[in-house]
Amino acid sequence: MAQAVPPRVVPGAFIRPGRRVRGLAALWLAFALPAIAGPGGDPFALPEIPDGREAPALPTAYATYPFAPDATFGGPYGTGGLDVIRGGLIGGDAVAMRSATLENGDVVTAGLVTTGGAYTIVLNRQNAGGTGVNWPASGQIYVIHANPSGNRYARIDDLRVFDDRIYVLATRAYSATDTDVDVVVFDLDGNLVTRYVGMGTTANERGGGLAFYQVVGTTTVTTYVIVIGEQTAGGRTQPVFSRASWTSAASLVRDPAVGLRPIDIPDGLCGGSSAPCSMRVAGVATTGSSFLAIDPQRIYIGGSILYSGEDWDFAVMRVNRSGDLVESFGIGGIRRVPIDVEGSGTDLATGVAARRQGGLTDAYDEIFLAGNVSQRCDGGIGIVKLADAGGVVSTFGNGGKVVIGGHNGGSGTTPICILNNGDDIAPGGIRVAGDYLVVAGQRQWYPFGGGALRGDALFGAVRANGGAVADFRGYRLISPYTGVREDSIIYGMSVDGSGRVVVAGNMWAGTNGLAFLSGRFIGDRIFGDDLEVD
Repeated sequence: MAQAVPPRVVPGAFIRPGRRVRGLAALWLAFALPAIAGPGGDPFALPEIPDGREAPALPTAYATYPFAPDATFGGPYGTGGLDVIRGGLIGGDAVAMRSATLENGDVVTAGLVTTGGAYTIVLNRQNAGGTGVNWPASGQIYVIHANPSGNRYARIDDLRVFDDRIYVLATRAYSATDTDVDVVVFDLDGNLVTRYVGMGTTANERGGGLAFYQVVGTTTVTTYVIVIGEQTAGGRTQPVFSRASWTSAASLVRDPAVGLRPIDIPDGLCGGSSAPCSMRVAGVATTGSSFLAIDPQRIYIGGSILYSGEDWDFAVMRVNRSGDLVESFGIGGIRRVPIDVEGSGTDLATGVAARRQGGLTDAYDEIFLAGNVSQRCDGGIGIVKLADAGGVVSTFGNGGKVVIGGHNGGSGTTPICILNNGDDIAPGGIRVAGDYLVVAGQRQWYPFGGGALRGDALFGAVRANGGAVADFRGYRLISPYTGVREDSIIYGMSVDGSGRVVVAGNMWAGTNGLAFLSGRFIGDRIFGDDLEVD
């Protein structure tokens, strides 16, 4: 995709430490493959987590933390619910991008592995306890899906499990100036079913998210796959909608009635100097039933609109199953939500979530956006709550918005910044888990006395109704390969039917390169005597 790239960083490459990102460079960080990675660091083990029991003697304040790493999850390299897997055994740097949970509790993680500069898709499976599960490949060398055309994959954009199939949405670099979007489908045993070119024009396209619905006929059930992405052409970026259906057990075919449908952003949603308006896509969320007409499905596309210059604002749109804007939502189907902590800034959404509230006769939706927010000292994570018709819910946080982490430097004309602090970023997006909104990403920092930028895996929870910050902290992980604290980041997150949050990311593993990071957080747990809240 056409986008701003910081100096000496190749699109799709793994970013090394030592570089702060601001403005348009932050745009790259939100949508490319950022990975703060580098050797060294002081040893710091994760706290010991009580196994499903509250410790009665702990201070009352600690009981307010609603999520903790699930200590029952973790393979041979497990670290209190966060597990490093497949590091050097795959044969190169590995980055886990998305995760999902199967009905039996097994966790599936999709990511990329690079050998010799060629990125391929890796699908990994662990059981409910975090131990690797043998798929059709020999031993525990999990299904590695290479692109037969020889083009590298740039990123994993979504991972969904629907109707006993695993769908991986990935952006493929067709050439140096042209990216396409593939939907790679596997069965539950890890066998490749098909590869469907979801978007493949001469323009730059990037994956955004997947949605599904079914139409029940007299004797058949037809499954439709909605593919959301974005397209950059003529200096403008727009969301793109397409729809496909299964015409046989192994054939996914685009619906010609829909085709590839760019969604136009009205010029009134951005400043005059930025027209025609551009919108980047951060994800897709749905509410309602995928097949019941009495509980109609709604589709929300989250992202960011370029208002002017480097001023990006959160935005969300609602579309129907044909890709038409639902004009009763927001303004003509779209709502732009500026956060602008300190004047206009680069605020980039990284995820969208939604939930259906009420009953069959009074159902309504709540929509949530999360992403990276500019502040005067260090960037934080912003969360916005919208109501059914697209209006901001003023009772949530401060006028419908919550900003956590980072540092704004006070209210004076000269900001007072905290030494060695870095940005808090949320490439893992946002999900709804019970009464909480959960975000994930990375907490960045600089070592005292100087040194390169470092990063810890970050997980946070905010109350969905009141907006009060319930839990927000970085996790300092110990590499099983080096025995020292290493840099780590979370890129993807999902919530299973039991409310457990599964995360995917990577950890630097010294000379072993980048390794998959997989983990699970569970509610109603506490942190024990953990005082490490950065």
